Amino acid sequence: MFESFSIRARHVVFAARAKGGERGTDALGVGDLVIGILLEDQNRMGTVLSGVFGAEGGEDSVQMFEPHAAFFTAESASDLLVGIEGLLSHSSPIPPSEDMSVSTDLSRVFELTEKLRNDLHHSQVQPLHLLAAILEDNSNQFADLFGRAGITKDAVFAALKGKPQ
Repeated sequence: MFESFSIRARHVVFAARAKGGERGTDALGVGDLVIGILLEDQNRMGTVLSGVFGAEGGEDSVQMFEPHAAFFTAESASDLLVGIEGLLSHSSPIPPSEDMSVSTDLSRVFELTEKLRNDLHHSQVQPLHLLAAILEDNSNQFADLFGRAGITKDAVFAALKGKPQ
């Protein structure tokens, strides 16, 4: 399923699984993916790894793996993380070794992401493709949060079209 995903996009999915497991969700959802996007964008994968694997993961072990310029400002990413965390339910954590299913909404986001990648003639899915797919679906509560933060679908598409993929 993730063959066309770049390393960065795979990190987003990994972070979504890690954070979804921490909050004890039955199935990974769009909110988990949004958290993964924000954490990866802000070069915080080291904190995700250390949360899953303990101190051995280390902040620097993934952080420098694929350097990139952040799409979000630190302030907007922080505000969005707080807002999204407040929308998601919490239960008993699920160990990283256990498989988790994917919600119907998240499956739809993955399908739309692949379509966007093809439509834009990009060789790999990048984190912004995932964000564009989320923003494409105006019915989800996360698109509304991004809109209030000034993050628009047009801005994401402009960034995708402006980057060589």
